[in-house]
Amino acid sequence: MFHGTGGEGQPNWHIKNPDGVLPAPPLNGDGHTWHHGDGTLYTYVSRGGKFFESPDIPSFKSGMPAFGEVLSRGEIIAVLEYVKGLWGDKVAEGLGLEKRKSQAEVSETNPYPEQ
Repeated sequence: MFHGTGGEGQPNWHIKNPDGVLPAPPLNGDGHTWHHGDGTLYTYVSRGGKFFESPDIPSFKSGMPAFGEVLSRGEIIAVLEYVKGLWGDKVAEGLGLEKRKSQAEVSETNPYPEQ
């Protein structure tokens, strides 16, 4: 399991591999997932990390596969809701933001896509 059985991510997830790709980050609220809106998270799961790679940001490379051909819209949303449940009541250090609440606010302007 790439992100770990408890969403803990791979060891040294913030240090790039020799190929420039970061290991799978934590999804349990210890990584950066919480600051993305539902729409961005949905696109990331559906279209994969390559969708976000750009010549304008050559340092960003993602190993996240696309699941849009494998999972339905409802299944992707269910996975993301499960992941958000792993965050519990975690607070962003130094920011004092409750991660789930902050992510919900971002999602108001970046919701899950319509069909």
